Amino acid sequence: MPGYRGHALGVFVMAIPLAFLGGWYGLGVLELLQGLVFMFWGAFFPDVDTTGRGRRFFYALLLLFILISLLMKSVLIAICCTAVGLLASISRHRGIFHNLYFLFFLTAALCGWLVNVIPEFRLEVVWAGVFFFLGCFSHLFMDFGWRRTFAWRS
Repeated sequence: MPGYRGHALGVFVMAIPLAFLGGWYGLGVLELLQGLVFMFWGAFFPDVDTTGRGRRFFYALLLLFILISLLMKSVLIAICCTAVGLLASISRHRGIFHNLYFLFFLTAALCGWLVNVIPEFRLEVVWAGVFFFLGCFSHLFMDFGWRRTFAWRS
């Protein structure tokens, strides 16, 4: 049960082999640094069901997504973002936000929406989603270990 320092260390440990893989895939230094930022966000994201700065940051980003959705007349997306925010506020710690499959679905849905909103940055959005999800995975792995990370229920 590491705190935020442990999760940050987990991101750095994961970042070393990913830097080599990213170089192999042709990602530059700037893209890898952006990926590191998204990995940090992903590593801290599962704890949005706790009180603190992370939750306030999450709600600020969620409000931004809701406003953008409403400006683009995407009411369904705004409703989905609101539902995720409500889930974060009522779920228990280590509940649904500590489920690998839920986090994968949430990341894929957000990336799919962003690819439709800004198609000229499709590749960047996909890479950001991959790095974000890897950060989520590192968080769950550090909290639960190998077996419980892949369990359907937490």
